[in-house]
Amino acid sequence: MDRLNELVERLAGWKADVSNIEAVYTPDHAELQPVYADLIETANLYLGADLEQRTTVRRMVAANRSIKKVLDAGWFLKNVPPDPDYVKYLRLNLAAVSMTDGGFNPRDTIARLKQWLQEARSRGIDPVPHYTEIANISNDQASFSAKGLIQQALK
Repeated sequence: MDRLNELVERLAGWKADVSNIEAVYTPDHAELQPVYADLIETANLYLGADLEQRTTVRRMVAANRSIKKVLDAGWFLKNVPPDPDYVKYLRLNLAAVSMTDGGFNPRDTIARLKQWLQEARSRGIDPVPHYTEIANISNDQASFSAKGLIQQALK
């Protein structure tokens, strides 16, 4: 997946521009739009990537607090309304949880995971297969792993 590697390199380079994203940007800042587009594409490719590629993405995110914030806070989906069937939107959010290894705060992540579960169910979607699939491709080695948090939200 050369495109995934290209995106990882470009996103990793964005770190040099911003050390504390909240001090520089608001979620709807125009300069973030290209980053959002890259993150959405990265998340889509991440879901089909192999273990080595997913590990590379997670390492880039872990090393880049700004990218992690954009993913963890859901900023990258700010201008993406939930699609009519909600599945793509749900999967992008779950990919972000996986890519960030559970985000900054496990309690906040669990709350969001439960909110997405409720929303999916209210739309008549069974979220369990999506949660299970993405939990299975997530890191289970972190102290509050994405895999563990996703599985906990299903309980």
